[in-house]
Amino acid sequence: MAQDTNDSVVNSIYRVLGDEISDNFNGVWGGVIGAKEGILHLNHEDFDIEAPLEVHNGAFFGDRQWAGVFDERTGYHNTVPGKVFITFIDSIDGKIYHTQRNIDYGSLNGNQMFLIDIQQLSHLQGDYDLDGDADGSDLSNFLIFFSSGNSKADLNNDGLIDGQDLALFAFSFGSCPFLRW
Repeated sequence: MAQDTNDSVVNSIYRVLGDEISDNFNGVWGGVIGAKEGILHLNHEDFDIEAPLEVHNGAFFGDRQWAGVFDERTGYHNTVPGKVFITFIDSIDGKIYHTQRNIDYGSLNGNQMFLIDIQQLSHLQGDYDLDGDADGSDLSNFLIFFSSGNSKADLNNDGLIDGQDLALFAFSFGSCPFLRW
């Protein structure tokens, strides 16, 4: 991320991210509204799952296999159109948010900008394996955490592991805020 130089920059995408996204950057970049720190998973439906991106001061950038792909037909870099599945894990409160976006070819350099407002995203309780649903593998984890008194089973963050947490998991069980097909 950009280093603090005490220089004032206004009305510029470079203000938070710095030089990393200048000079024909062809990856992904953007911001998370409502959160300062966390981990962001951006995965395209037609590509393998990639390493998560770090969010600092509400901003992120990084390379993706599907962004900045050279197109011999046009002579430009493009983003591969399709669905991108997004999972944001807030480092402050540990909440996990999911959504998806349909993307097009991106900018002239093939970079793709995302602006994510976590207040508009679904927060799925009990998705321990971060695959977008609360299913059998998550149930197994929840039961282990619940029976051992592990704080990971405290889904309502009230400091107790009790029937309310079990009810929250039961409500989420089988839920899928987006389908990946």
